[in-house]
Amino acid sequence: MIAFLSSALCADFIRDFQAANRLFNERRWAEAAEAFGQIAETAPSAHKDKCLAYVARSLAMQKKYDEALGAAGGIKNPQLRAYATMSAMSACGKNKELLLAFKDENIGAWPEEIDYLGYKMRGTAWYNTGGHAAAVCDLEQAAARAGSDPWPKWEALYYLKCAAEQAGDIERARQAADTLLADESTGRGGWPYLLCAFWKIHLLIREKQFDTAEKMLAGLNAGRTWGQDEYQLRYHEAVGDLAGARGDKAAAREAYVRAAAVQTHPGYTENVRNKLEALNQPGEAAK
Repeated sequence: MIAFLSSALCADFIRDFQAANRLFNERRWAEAAEAFGQIAETAPSAHKDKCLAYVARSLAMQKKYDEALGAAGGIKNPQLRAYATMSAMSACGKNKELLLAFKDENIGAWPEEIDYLGYKMRGTAWYNTGGHAAAVCDLEQAAARAGSDPWPKWEALYYLKCAAEQAGDIERARQAADTLLADESTGRGGWPYLLCAFWKIHLLIREKQFDTAEKMLAGLNAGRTWGQDEYQLRYHEAVGDLAGARGDKAAAREAYVRAAAVQTHPGYTENVRNKLEALNQPGEAAK
Protein backbone atom coordinates (compact mmCIF):
# COMPACT_ATOMS: atom_id res chain seq x y z
CA MET A 1 0.00 0.00 0.00
CA ILE A 2 2.81 2.42 0.87
CA ALA A 3 4.58 1.63 -2.40
CA PHE A 4 1.34 2.29 -4.32
CA LEU A 5 0.84 5.67 -2.64
CA SER A 6 4.45 6.61 -3.30
CA SER A 7 4.06 5.71 -6.98
CA ALA A 8 0.83 7.71 -7.25
CA LEU A 9 2.44 10.77 -5.65
CA CYS A 10 5.38 10.51 -8.05
CA ALA A 11 3.01 10.32 -11.03
CA ASP A 12 1.11 13.39 -9.78
CA PHE A 13 4.37 15.28 -9.35
CA ILE A 14 5.53 14.46 -12.88
CA ARG A 15 2.19 15.53 -14.34
CA ASP A 16 2.13 18.80 -12.38
CA PHE A 17 5.78 19.52 -13.14
CA GLN A 18 5.26 19.05 -16.87
CA ALA A 19 2.22 21.35 -16.79
CA ALA A 20 4.20 24.04 -14.95
CA ASN A 21 7.10 23.63 -17.34
CA ARG A 22 4.76 24.25 -20.29
CA LEU A 23 3.73 27.54 -18.69
CA PHE A 24 7.40 28.44 -18.31
CA ASN A 25 8.22 27.58 -21.93
CA GLU A 26 5.22 29.63 -23.06
CA ARG A 27 6.65 32.59 -21.13
CA ARG A 28 3.63 32.77 -18.85
CA TRP A 29 5.92 33.80 -16.05
CA ALA A 30 3.40 34.69 -13.33
CA GLU A 31 1.47 31.45 -13.79
CA ALA A 32 4.69 29.43 -13.94
CA ALA A 33 5.99 30.97 -10.71
CA GLU A 34 2.75 30.16 -8.93
CA ALA A 35 2.56 26.62 -10.32
CA PHE A 36 6.15 25.74 -9.43
CA GLY A 37 5.72 27.32 -6.01
CA GLN A 38 2.74 25.11 -5.29
CA ILE A 39 4.56 22.01 -6.52
CA ALA A 40 7.61 22.85 -4.39
CA GLU A 41 5.50 22.67 -1.22
CA THR A 42 4.77 18.96 -1.71
CA ALA A 43 7.53 17.91 -4.11
CA PRO A 44 9.77 14.94 -3.26
CA SER A 45 12.89 16.24 -1.53
CA ALA A 46 15.03 15.31 -4.55
CA HIS A 47 13.02 17.68 -6.75
CA LYS A 48 12.12 20.54 -4.43
CA ASP A 49 15.27 22.51 -5.26
CA LYS A 50 14.60 22.28 -8.99
CA CYS A 51 11.07 23.61 -8.51
CA LEU A 52 12.39 26.54 -6.47
CA ALA A 53 14.94 27.27 -9.20
CA TYR A 54 12.09 27.58 -11.68
CA VAL A 55 10.22 29.84 -9.27
CA ALA A 56 13.28 32.09 -9.03
CA ARG A 57 13.72 32.22 -12.81
CA SER A 58 10.01 32.91 -13.40
CA LEU A 59 10.03 35.75 -10.88
CA ALA A 60 13.21 37.18 -12.37
CA MET A 61 11.63 37.26 -15.82
CA GLN A 62 8.95 39.48 -14.28
CA LYS A 63 11.74 41.69 -12.88
CA LYS A 64 10.77 40.75 -9.35
CA TYR A 65 14.37 40.68 -8.31
CA ASP A 66 14.11 40.53 -4.51
CA GLU A 67 11.44 37.83 -4.67
CA ALA A 68 13.56 35.84 -7.11
CA LEU A 69 16.56 36.02 -4.79
CA GLY A 70 14.35 34.90 -1.92
CA ALA A 71 13.22 31.84 -3.84
CA ALA A 72 16.79 31.03 -4.85
CA GLY A 73 17.91 31.38 -1.25
CA GLY A 74 15.60 28.53 -0.27
CA ILE A 75 17.47 26.06 -2.45
CA LYS A 76 19.62 23.66 -0.43
CA ASN A 77 21.92 22.40 -3.19
CA PRO A 78 24.73 25.01 -3.38
CA GLN A 79 25.35 24.64 -7.12
CA LEU A 80 21.66 24.88 -8.03
CA ARG A 81 21.29 27.80 -5.61
CA ALA A 82 24.18 29.57 -7.32
CA TYR A 83 22.64 28.89 -10.73
CA ALA A 84 19.20 30.20 -9.70
CA THR A 85 20.72 33.28 -8.07
CA MET A 86 22.83 33.95 -11.12
CA SER A 87 19.74 33.51 -13.32
CA ALA A 88 17.89 36.14 -11.30
CA MET A 89 20.79 38.58 -11.51
CA SER A 90 21.26 38.00 -15.24
CA ALA A 91 17.57 38.40 -16.10
CA CYS A 92 17.39 41.63 -14.11
CA GLY A 93 20.56 43.12 -15.59
CA LYS A 94 22.51 42.94 -12.33
CA ASN A 95 25.83 42.33 -14.07
CA LYS A 96 28.11 43.87 -11.45
CA GLU A 97 26.33 42.06 -8.64
CA LEU A 98 26.64 38.78 -10.54
CA LEU A 99 30.37 39.18 -11.01
CA LEU A 100 30.92 40.29 -7.43
CA ALA A 101 29.17 37.16 -6.18
CA PHE A 102 30.30 34.61 -8.77
CA LYS A 103 33.50 35.75 -10.50
CA ASP A 104 35.39 32.92 -8.73
CA GLU A 105 32.59 30.35 -8.91
CA ASN A 106 33.78 26.94 -10.12
CA ILE A 107 31.07 26.60 -12.76
CA GLY A 108 32.92 23.71 -14.36
CA ALA A 109 32.00 21.59 -11.32
CA TRP A 110 28.28 22.16 -11.85
CA PRO A 111 26.08 19.42 -13.37
CA GLU A 112 26.37 19.40 -17.16
CA GLU A 113 22.71 20.31 -17.62
CA ILE A 114 23.35 23.78 -16.17
CA ASP A 115 27.12 24.43 -16.40
CA TYR A 116 26.96 25.93 -19.90
CA LEU A 117 24.15 28.27 -18.80
CA GLY A 118 26.28 29.46 -15.90
CA TYR A 119 29.21 30.15 -18.21
CA LYS A 120 26.93 31.99 -20.65
CA MET A 121 25.44 34.20 -17.94
CA ARG A 122 28.80 35.06 -16.39
CA GLY A 123 30.41 35.55 -19.80
CA THR A 124 27.62 37.91 -20.86
CA ALA A 125 28.00 39.82 -17.59
CA TRP A 126 31.74 40.19 -18.23
CA TYR A 127 31.00 41.45 -21.74
CA ASN A 128 28.40 43.95 -20.53
CA THR A 129 30.83 45.38 -17.98
CA GLY A 130 33.80 45.62 -20.34
CA GLY A 131 35.70 42.54 -19.20
CA HIS A 132 36.12 41.28 -22.72
CA ALA A 133 39.03 38.88 -22.17
CA ALA A 134 37.23 37.18 -19.27
CA ALA A 135 34.06 37.11 -21.35
CA VAL A 136 35.86 35.26 -24.14
CA CYS A 137 37.01 32.55 -21.73
CA ASP A 138 33.55 31.97 -20.23
CA LEU A 139 31.66 32.18 -23.53
CA GLU A 140 34.00 29.68 -25.18
CA GLN A 141 33.14 27.27 -22.39
CA ALA A 142 29.43 27.98 -22.79
CA ALA A 143 29.47 27.32 -26.53
CA ALA A 144 31.56 24.16 -26.15
CA ARG A 145 29.36 22.69 -23.39
CA ALA A 146 25.91 23.65 -24.74
CA GLY A 147 25.61 20.46 -26.75
CA SER A 148 22.22 20.17 -28.42
CA ASP A 149 20.61 23.10 -26.59
CA PRO A 150 20.50 25.54 -29.52
CA TRP A 151 19.61 29.02 -28.28
CA PRO A 152 22.12 29.24 -25.41
CA LYS A 153 24.80 28.01 -27.83
CA TRP A 154 23.90 30.60 -30.49
CA GLU A 155 23.75 33.40 -27.94
CA ALA A 156 27.10 32.34 -26.48
CA LEU A 157 28.68 32.31 -29.94
CA TYR A 158 27.27 35.73 -30.78
CA TYR A 159 28.54 37.33 -27.57
CA LEU A 160 31.83 35.48 -27.99
CA LYS A 161 32.16 37.12 -31.39
CA CYS A 162 31.43 40.53 -29.85
CA ALA A 163 33.79 40.05 -26.89
CA ALA A 164 36.65 38.79 -29.07
CA GLU A 165 36.18 41.74 -31.43
CA GLN A 166 36.27 44.20 -28.54
CA ALA A 167 39.39 42.47 -27.22
CA GLY A 168 41.04 43.01 -30.61
CA ASP A 169 41.07 39.33 -31.55
CA ILE A 170 39.37 39.52 -34.96
CA GLU A 171 40.39 36.00 -35.91
CA ARG A 172 38.69 34.51 -32.86
CA ALA A 173 35.65 36.70 -33.55
CA ARG A 174 35.57 35.39 -37.11
CA GLN A 175 35.79 31.79 -35.89
CA ALA A 176 32.86 32.29 -33.50
CA ALA A 177 30.74 33.88 -36.23
CA ASP A 178 31.64 31.18 -38.74
CA THR A 179 30.76 28.44 -36.24
CA LEU A 180 27.34 29.97 -35.72
CA LEU A 181 26.74 30.59 -39.41
CA ALA A 182 27.72 26.99 -40.27
CA ASP A 183 25.25 25.55 -37.75
CA GLU A 184 22.42 24.32 -39.97
CA SER A 185 20.10 23.94 -36.98
CA THR A 186 19.76 27.74 -36.83
CA GLY A 187 17.41 27.60 -39.80
CA ARG A 188 19.23 30.68 -41.05
CA GLY A 189 17.12 32.78 -38.73
CA GLY A 190 17.05 34.28 -35.28
CA TRP A 191 18.86 37.38 -34.13
CA PRO A 192 22.23 35.73 -33.26
CA TYR A 193 22.48 34.29 -36.77
CA LEU A 194 21.40 37.47 -38.54
CA LEU A 195 23.67 39.78 -36.53
CA CYS A 196 26.66 37.48 -37.09
CA ALA A 197 25.82 37.31 -40.80
CA PHE A 198 25.73 41.08 -41.21
CA TRP A 199 28.94 41.43 -39.19
CA LYS A 200 30.68 38.88 -41.43
CA ILE A 201 29.45 40.64 -44.57
CA HIS A 202 30.85 43.97 -43.40
CA LEU A 203 34.13 42.26 -42.50
CA LEU A 204 34.34 40.87 -46.04
CA ILE A 205 33.64 44.32 -47.45
CA ARG A 206 36.44 45.84 -45.38
CA GLU A 207 38.74 43.10 -46.63
CA LYS A 208 37.65 43.90 -50.21
CA GLN A 209 36.27 40.40 -50.71
CA PHE A 210 33.38 41.90 -52.62
CA ASP A 211 32.26 38.84 -54.56
CA THR A 212 32.15 36.72 -51.41
CA ALA A 213 30.19 39.44 -49.60
CA GLU A 214 27.74 39.68 -52.49
CA LYS A 215 27.24 35.93 -52.52
CA MET A 216 26.63 35.91 -48.79
CA LEU A 217 24.11 38.74 -49.07
CA ALA A 218 22.26 36.88 -51.81
CA GLY A 219 22.15 33.72 -49.70
CA LEU A 220 20.99 35.67 -46.67
CA ASN A 221 18.13 37.20 -48.65
CA ALA A 222 17.13 34.04 -50.51
CA GLY A 223 13.53 33.16 -49.80
CA ARG A 224 13.35 35.56 -46.85
CA THR A 225 10.43 37.88 -46.24
CA TRP A 226 11.91 40.82 -44.40
CA GLY A 227 9.60 42.51 -41.92
CA GLN A 228 9.58 46.21 -41.16
CA ASP A 229 12.37 45.88 -38.64
CA GLU A 230 16.05 46.51 -38.07
CA TYR A 231 17.08 43.42 -40.04
CA GLN A 232 15.45 44.70 -43.21
CA LEU A 233 17.28 47.99 -42.65
CA ARG A 234 20.56 46.18 -42.03
CA TYR A 235 20.14 44.17 -45.22
CA HIS A 236 19.60 47.24 -47.43
CA GLU A 237 22.37 49.08 -45.60
CA ALA A 238 24.80 46.23 -46.28
CA VAL A 239 23.80 46.26 -49.96
CA GLY A 240 24.56 49.99 -49.98
CA ASP A 241 27.88 49.53 -48.20
CA LEU A 242 28.96 46.93 -50.75
CA ALA A 243 27.92 49.11 -53.68
CA GLY A 244 29.70 52.10 -52.17
CA ALA A 245 32.88 50.09 -51.59
CA ARG A 246 32.78 49.14 -55.26
CA GLY A 247 32.42 52.78 -56.24
CA ASP A 248 28.81 52.54 -57.42
CA LYS A 249 27.36 55.59 -55.68
CA ALA A 250 24.03 55.42 -57.51
CA ALA A 251 23.38 51.86 -56.33
CA ALA A 252 24.58 52.73 -52.82
CA ARG A 253 22.23 55.71 -52.67
CA GLU A 254 19.29 53.61 -53.84
CA ALA A 255 19.95 50.97 -51.17
CA TYR A 256 20.38 53.56 -48.41
CA VAL A 257 17.08 55.21 -49.38
CA ARG A 258 15.33 51.86 -49.02
CA ALA A 259 17.04 51.31 -45.67
CA ALA A 260 16.10 54.77 -44.39
CA ALA A 261 12.43 54.11 -45.23
CA VAL A 262 12.23 51.17 -42.81
CA GLN A 263 10.30 51.99 -39.65
CA THR A 264 12.59 50.88 -36.83
CA HIS A 265 14.86 52.31 -34.14
CA PRO A 266 15.68 55.98 -34.89
CA GLY A 267 19.38 55.37 -34.22
CA TYR A 268 19.64 52.87 -37.06
CA THR A 269 17.78 55.18 -39.42
CA GLU A 270 19.97 58.15 -38.48
CA ASN A 271 23.12 56.16 -39.24
CA VAL A 272 21.84 55.35 -42.75
CA ARG A 273 20.87 58.96 -43.37
CA ASN A 274 24.38 60.02 -42.39
CA LYS A 275 25.70 57.67 -45.07
CA LEU A 276 23.32 59.23 -47.58
CA GLU A 277 24.62 62.69 -46.68
CA ALA A 278 28.21 61.48 -47.04
CA LEU A 279 27.45 60.33 -50.57
CA ASN A 280 26.40 63.85 -51.49
CA GLN A 281 29.69 65.34 -50.31
CA PRO A 282 32.45 65.44 -52.95
CA GLY A 283 35.27 63.03 -52.24
CA GLU A 284 33.35 61.22 -49.52
CA ALA A 285 32.72 57.49 -49.77
CA ALA A 286 30.12 55.51 -47.93
CA LYS A 287 31.53 54.11 -44.72
